[in-house]
Amino acid sequence: MADMARLGTGIPLVARRAEMRILNTALERARSKRPGALLLSGDAGVGKSRVLSELLDKAREDGDLVFVGRCLDTGESALPYLPFAEISDQIFEYDPELVTGSDALLRLIPGREPGDGGRGGERDLGQLRLFDALRSVIDRLAADKTVVLAFEDLHWADRSSRELLSFLLARLTQQRLLIIATVRSDDLHRRHPLRPLLAELVRLPHVDRLHLEPFAATDIDVFVRSLSTVDVSETVMRAIAERSEGNAFLAEELVSAATADVPRELAEVLLARVERLSAPAQKAIRLASVMGRDFKHRRLSAVADLTPDELDLALREAVAHNVLTIDEATESYSFRHALLHEAVYHDLLPGERSRLHGRVAEAMKTEPGARAAELARHSMESHDLPTALAASVAAAEQAEEMGAPAEVLIHTERALQLWSAVAEPEKVSGSDELELMVWSAWAAGASGEPDRAVAHSRAAIDLADRLGDVVHAAEKRRRLAEFQLGLDGQQGQALAVVREAWDSIADTAPSAGKARLHATMARAYRANRYRDKAAELAAAAIETAQAAAALSDGTDDKERCRLLAAEADARVTRVMAADRDTHDVDTVVERINEAAELARRAGSSEMELRAHYMCGLVLLEAGRLTDALVPIDRGVERAAELGVTWGGHGLELRVVQGITRYMAGDWDGAEVATELVGESVSGMVVTRVTAAGLLVSVGRGRFDIADRRVAHLRERWHLDLQVLTLVGLTGTELAGHHGDPDRAAAFAECAIEQLGQFQENHFATVSLAAVGIAAYADVAEEARSAKDTAAASAAVAAGERLAAVGHRVFDAGQVNSGTVGPEGIAWLRQIDAETARLRGASDPALWREAVAAFGYGEIYRQAIGRWRLAEALLAGGNRADREEAATQLALAAKTADKLDAAPLRKAVAALTRRARLRGEASAAAPANGLLTDRELAVLKLVAVGHTNKQVGAELFISDKTVSVHLSRVMAKLGVTSRTEAVSAAYTAGLLDS
Repeated sequence: MADMARLGTGIPLVARRAEMRILNTALERARSKRPGALLLSGDAGVGKSRVLSELLDKAREDGDLVFVGRCLDTGESALPYLPFAEISDQIFEYDPELVTGSDALLRLIPGREPGDGGRGGERDLGQLRLFDALRSVIDRLAADKTVVLAFEDLHWADRSSRELLSFLLARLTQQRLLIIATVRSDDLHRRHPLRPLLAELVRLPHVDRLHLEPFAATDIDVFVRSLSTVDVSETVMRAIAERSEGNAFLAEELVSAATADVPRELAEVLLARVERLSAPAQKAIRLASVMGRDFKHRRLSAVADLTPDELDLALREAVAHNVLTIDEATESYSFRHALLHEAVYHDLLPGERSRLHGRVAEAMKTEPGARAAELARHSMESHDLPTALAASVAAAEQAEEMGAPAEVLIHTERALQLWSAVAEPEKVSGSDELELMVWSAWAAGASGEPDRAVAHSRAAIDLADRLGDVVHAAEKRRRLAEFQLGLDGQQGQALAVVREAWDSIADTAPSAGKARLHATMARAYRANRYRDKAAELAAAAIETAQAAAALSDGTDDKERCRLLAAEADARVTRVMAADRDTHDVDTVVERINEAAELARRAGSSEMELRAHYMCGLVLLEAGRLTDALVPIDRGVERAAELGVTWGGHGLELRVVQGITRYMAGDWDGAEVATELVGESVSGMVVTRVTAAGLLVSVGRGRFDIADRRVAHLRERWHLDLQVLTLVGLTGTELAGHHGDPDRAAAFAECAIEQLGQFQENHFATVSLAAVGIAAYADVAEEARSAKDTAAASAAVAAGERLAAVGHRVFDAGQVNSGTVGPEGIAWLRQIDAETARLRGASDPALWREAVAAFGYGEIYRQAIGRWRLAEALLAGGNRADREEAATQLALAAKTADKLDAAPLRKAVAALTRRARLRGEASAAAPANGLLTDRELAVLKLVAVGHTNKQVGAELFISDKTVSVHLSRVMAKLGVTSRTEAVSAAYTAGLLDS
């Protein structure tokens, strides 16, 4: 065929000058230590690979290091880190010493795994070790040369690869590094796991998205003429332009069809090139299609029923006809385009496809370094269920060693599906069904899938009961109870389950299993508000653990660790249930930290994380926000090290970190904590973290984002009590910001009603009532302005009813600590102040109390109180009140600027203009506009630790006079203590740091 069209990457690059300019600019920026990433998207066949190839060729020619990882459409085979395995192998070939020092990286490369295989007892995997290892290697490479990492077909990436890529993208700093990935945009259906991830990634400062559009009509003419060695008529040209719709790959195939007279139907066009091959070449291509778009020569040679010479001739012919391309570096072949591979594969007859998969599976059984996940896929497709079962279990083990719990879950669930269809499954798999169920429960929990964890635990209990294994059944019930304790609304069920388990082994001798069950039961009683019983059981669990340790000969390290973990768990519960009533906060924190150390020695990461979480909770409820962040941050870091950020207490810590940073006024830190960029997580994880992130989104006035997220989460708030509370608060305030107080009030009412279905008298009702009353106060104010007496009266009545609900819950509601902390008191003070505003008589005294109450550290809520206090003061009209109002507005503006709280800043500025106050509220208030020189002098000495007597001696005034000055300072700053006064003065810029 002398007149073959010139297809593939050898053709000239047409009509992509703008895109190449963007790519080359990104490469030049990387060379100057300004790293970046580009997500190159477009429909299948539009030319993404061609454009990428052009860039990579240029980078190689200029001496840059280029590493390419390909993602494959492996269906449910779940090959974790596949593109990174390919990249790690290429790095190994370039510099073996960079890789051999890391077992984590070696595990990625088939045939190079370290010799410490086997599943360890600790399943909280060190995923971060792998991530850090790869990042470290890349940083070392990029120290001397520019590195380009390219990922092809990211839409097929496995979950673990998405997480690792996102980890790298979120940590671009000053490396000579460019990351580029191609994405088939027409594959990104609504539920595609990459879709939300891409939306988050492009928000990163170093990440851009470049969408490759189909050719315009004018460009198709140039492109088609560049493909063919013969003239193409105008009629054919127009037909190609119309039929290809600007798609480069289809245009190439249609040009070939036009010059070789093949059928015009699109499906046939895709296969036309294959059909022109000889019979041996077609046979090889069809066999290759079951291996994937990319395949190794070695594997094809082992499977094909052709002699080596015949296979070489067949492959040479396929390459010559542009069906395949060669990758010399990896000794592999690729179908020239994913569409072509898919067309060939789907053209196979069902029986043919099954037989070919079977041949590949048989070859893989003896292939060194073959991935078990691939073997499982081929065995499933060929209906070889025994091999599929054994390979699925092996694939789960490999995924666990790699730190990929989401993929572990895929493989164990497939193994469970196959279990009853295989004869002697225990012998075939080397495992048992009960172990697989427990393993699946763990993997689901570690992946942030608590509902699936519960389902697998229930199945394990049912099986253990049928087997008559009392001890195993009790342990499985304990695990089920642990999962249920993490799900709102299931604490009662958890208690029933764990009590049933206890009844079955209560009379047995002390053991690690009994001690752990005892500790879990204590935790379940505490979760159900039986604090005395929880404390009693926690003490008994400690005794059980110590008694079992005394009976042990000490040679079983695993048993010893389980006993230590049980004791650590029980100690935390005892502290939370009993010690908080009789000891100060610092003593409680010290005892929890002791339990955390015990858990660490036991190697029990879940108990260690629980201790960090509870320690943070104790300090948070005491109003010590900054102190609370110390154990919370430590726990978050530890969860990341262990690869369990999104499961169990790892997730709890991450969520509470975002909330606490928001309360403490570190809104940038809160956004980081609630950012899911680069994370491929379950729907529940997304729901909980996104709900926490709403606090800053609404506070900063990012209403477009907040509107979408509130609408989405409103449909899911019934799943989680904390989500309900956060969405209720932010949704109410969001409607108010939009100028719709009626909708705001209705939103708060709906949230409170839903909260009552979760738990009667839940304390979150107090804060929801406060924002609901504020909405009704706005409704009443608008009605009074419109002289609509009836509407005003209705709003007042509704708001007063909410105030009564808030007070009732405050008096009757139960809190974790047993004692209402500063936050609860502050919300009640806001209820009282808003209720007065509701009635049309906003009371400065009540707002002062609210401002002072939030002075424990929640500066945003305090600033809102200052704004409302100023509003109430200005209603009085006297000069002293106006001066105090100016002071309060200045402080509120200062906080709004610090937090970048745009809606509050706007409200403060509007009130300042309406009241015609002098000066700009957003400017820092001068010292002599807020405190007198003497008051400021006193405060400066208090700030460095002077007592009243020492201050008096320094300033030559009496102790009593110092006390008077301090009282005035606290009144002006809206605080109730010396410490708070100093803190507020620093915030307001009155004291130099």
